[in-house]
Order: sequence, then structure tokens, then C-alpha cells
Amino acid sequence: MLACIATASAEDFGWRGPDGKAVPDTEFRKSSKGFAGMVMTTSDPDWEAKWNTPEHETPAFTEATTVRRGETVYTLIFLVNPKVGAAAEVDVRCDLKVTRPDGTLSIDEKNVVCMKGPLLGSPFNMRLAEPVLGFVGEDTDPIGTWQVDVTLRDVPREVTLSLHRTFELLADVQPKAAK
Repeated sequence: MLACIATASAEDFGWRGPDGKAVPDTEFRKSSKGFAGMVMTTSDPDWEAKWNTPEHETPAFTEATTVRRGETVYTLIFLVNPKVGAAAEVDVRCDLKVTRPDGTLSIDEKNVVCMKGPLLGSPFNMRLAEPVLGFVGEDTDPIGTWQVDVTLRDVPREVTLSLHRTFELLADVQPKAAK
């Protein structure tokens, strides 16, 4: 299970583990100049219900590092503390790239709106970005390591975070339960 929170005060900002202790930046979770982002892959089909919990609850997602043909994984993009710009709105853009094991691109989208509009609630609340990427391992998909690269840009703050995640598509199909 993956559970990570962001906390902030005037002197302290960054990602924290469930125990409240600071965790270092990784290729999938970074912060810079007060802005933080994280990308994760989950196999939870109920990820949206888990996310839509009361604000005081921290949802926990099952991290997916492998997927079998016929199964689905979701890539979720989280951000914290986007800067409110001159128009009293946040403007976070992202580039989304998914690379197949053979080096070809499955997705290559630039300047996608990740979050735009007025900022409601505490800026330090973790927010789910608009794009959610779903992947179903199909028979024609190449077996091996798939790479997910997300570049988050907090436009008013002029900060960019490059995030990277991988998952492995396995050849075998999950066996069906006997009746």
C-alpha cells in the first residue's frame, strides 16, 4: 500500500510518510520551491472511491509494479501547493508520455491541463490532477517494462517537476477462479 502525505509550515514543506517523517525525493515523487508532485500506478479498480473520501482521511492505494494481460492499471498524478496566479487561479500543465518496451510511444501529449481554476481549501491538500491514465494489457501489447513520464509545470510559480514511473507487463494471463 502506498500512503504519502504532504505537510507544510512556513519553515517546512515536503512529502511525509505515514509516520510523519520526511521522505526524500524520488524519481516518482518530488518537490521544489513549495510545489510538489507525485505519480503512481495502482491496480485498485476502486481508486476513485478511495480518493473521494472525507478530507481528514488519507486514502491508501495498492501500488502496481506489474500487470498481466487482461488486467488494468491506473496512473494517478497528485500535486500539492500550486501557486495562485494573477488571475486568482492555479494553472498546472503536464506533458504525458508512455513508452512501450520496444521504445515506441503509446501516449505523447504536451501541455495538458492538469489543474486550472480557483484553488479551494488549503493549498497544502493533496490534489488529484485531471488526467488519469488507464492501461489494459492486451494481447498485442509488447511484454516488458512500460515507462510513464509526467512533467508537471506550475505555470505561475515557474517550477517544473519531472516524474517517472514504470510497470512490467507480464505475458501470462491471470488464471480465472474455479467455480
